[in-house]
Amino acid sequence: MMFSDLAQEYAGMRLVNSYTQQQVLTIAKLFVKRSAVLRTSEINRLALMRFKNESLKEIQPVTYNGYLKYLRLIASYGVEVGYLTSNPFEELKLIPVGTIPPKTIELEDIGVLDYALMLEEELYQTGWFWAAVLRCLYYTGMRRRQLVNLRLDDLDFNRETIRLSYQGSKTRREWTVPMHSGLKETLQLLIRKTELRRGKKLLRRDYLFRAFDLFPRFKKDPQGRMPPEAITNYFKRLSKKFDIRVGAHRFRHTFATALCNPEDDTPPDVFAVQQLLGHTDLKTTRIYVQPRVNHLGRVVNRLGKLGRKEDRSGKKIWIA
Repeated sequence: MMFSDLAQEYAGMRLVNSYTQQQVLTIAKLFVKRSAVLRTSEINRLALMRFKNESLKEIQPVTYNGYLKYLRLIASYGVEVGYLTSNPFEELKLIPVGTIPPKTIELEDIGVLDYALMLEEELYQTGWFWAAVLRCLYYTGMRRRQLVNLRLDDLDFNRETIRLSYQGSKTRREWTVPMHSGLKETLQLLIRKTELRRGKKLLRRDYLFRAFDLFPRFKKDPQGRMPPEAITNYFKRLSKKFDIRVGAHRFRHTFATALCNPEDDTPPDVFAVQQLLGHTDLKTTRIYVQPRVNHLGRVVNRLGKLGRKEDRSGKKIWIA
């Protein structure tokens, strides 16, 4: 059996999310290319080592581990339905990687980017769209897939809420998040300007972020949405231009970190952040949170200050 056919069947039978399906098929193609095998019967230790070595020339160990997990799932499906007698990818071990802090964006840098986009709005009449993308990610912590799946009827300006549909959710769940006052005006402006550019009103079921209607170089994906890669590619150009590491998922980490590091000593409401991010497990939320140094400083300052002081007898002693 062709390995690509096995991956295609696994994606179609076991996966629901179209983005995950495409990701699995892409990884399967990379395996075929880097291992130089086409059929499942050709997968041996030499092919596995070739795939591992070729992959690590181009990607980081953490990315390689992600690829390997998906390849194991494909082969496990093959064993389950009788195409394979064993899972060959179990012979490859995950590469140990150190724990790295979540990737966040400094709030000052976000301010720089937001200002630059609004300035571009004045000069080139395009910044308003990408400023809306930036602010939507910043004020909600949603994923880029959830952003491109937003429809007009997901917005309730009266109740000031945003419904995040299951189509863009990693866990296939739907939930509602509050609409920040700073985002409300931005979304209303986005709707007005989009309708002006299109020359007609948006319908309730129309997608909200429509780069393909505004800029000729952007195309629709097969489902008629703006591809998530359009956001990634734009942020890459923005990062290069301003020398600021910015990405859609970095906003999600920044959102969680900011909410869990209040400026005062108010205890963070991690459970609220879990609900906002749509995590089913609190452990996942904790991965997203990076304590800020100034908050840690306030915690450390609770320690008593060392110094010399005279006791009742007049003797100088060191105390905290």
